[in-house]
Amino acid sequence: MDTATDSAAQEPIFECHGHIISDGEHTRQSFAKHTSAPDDTQLCKTLSALRDTGVVFYRDGGDRFGVSCRAKTLAPEFGIDYRTPGFLLYKKGLYGSLYGEAFSDMREFALKVRHLSSSGADFIKIAVSGIVDFATGLMSCPALTYSETAEMINIAHGEGFAVMCHASGREAATNAAIAGADSIEHGIFADDETVCAMRENGCVWVSTVTALTALADRREFSFPALPEIIAKHIDAVKSAAKLGVMIASGSDAGSLGVLQGRGAAQEAALLRSAGVFFDDGNKAISERFKPQ
Repeated sequence: MDTATDSAAQEPIFECHGHIISDGEHTRQSFAKHTSAPDDTQLCKTLSALRDTGVVFYRDGGDRFGVSCRAKTLAPEFGIDYRTPGFLLYKKGLYGSLYGEAFSDMREFALKVRHLSSSGADFIKIAVSGIVDFATGLMSCPALTYSETAEMINIAHGEGFAVMCHASGREAATNAAIAGADSIEHGIFADDETVCAMRENGCVWVSTVTALTALADRREFSFPALPEIIAKHIDAVKSAAKLGVMIASGSDAGSLGVLQGRGAAQEAALLRSAGVFFDDGNKAISERFKPQ
């Protein structure tokens, strides 16, 4: 039995960042099962796998088909405390169309936040940056400005929501932490300034290391810069933990190569092997991102 399975058998597992809409292997096929309506059979199969792996808490990153919202209604049958933002909010023309809905200006953003409030979202998730283009080592699109990020967070907080920020790139992650994000997701390329901003503002870092290592294991990809990116990311997480930043365990389950349930166990094992204590971060996520 491997380390991830051993740890799953010994303790409850938190998945602080996942996307139940995808199985982690066949993204297009996974999405296709739910485009007309959430597929309860598939969701129950996935929730059963999560339970069998030891997952007791699952914070979804949302999707635009209502799948995570449906999963939340089914999850209690499987003993899983399930939280969802409904869907990701992103600025029109930038990253986020796979999982969310776009807004053009802050007025529209505020309207969508209120819609999510009335439709039962547990928190708000915003995209502050694009994703990393591992072929070039650059970001896929420009990041939001500090003023945009701060206004979005203030609007969401004003409606009583905690805010989950998708933010990679030094500037985006640092700005999100200073602006009051309750959690930073991914945080690739975080530097000392970013780490200090997280610590000083009480931001939880969900570093999704497994999503990076899973890509490195895929034979169909050849990203020469990836090993160095992974090493620097893990070093930053270690440094952050030593400085008192709360680290939570989230694998980005559903992303390529990160299987539901198993990814959560692997993330916990990776953090543990790096000497990173994550129970406080997991607790903070469960307390901050409570249902409305």
